[in-house]
Amino acid sequence: MWEKLNERYAGRTVSNQISVLTSLIKMKLTRGKDMGDHVAEMESHINRLSRMKMEITEPMLVALFLVSLSEMPSYSI
Repeated sequence: MWEKLNERYAGRTVSNQISVLTSLIKMKLTRGKDMGDHVAEMESHINRLSRMKMEITEPMLVALFLVSLSEMPSYSI
């Protein structure tokens, strides 16, 4: 029974991981968006990935955050 459930739903987990990770990677702080909201949205994606047993290292989180700011001239890298 567990094998059948795993076969049926395991692919969705991988798909969900890919979807959330892609959303996190593509995040950009746009003009007029609140920095606090931006950080909260990033944390939400990170927490979702963590619940799916997909941990991201701290250096990678820093890199993702800095890249998400690259659209803003005052935060350019």
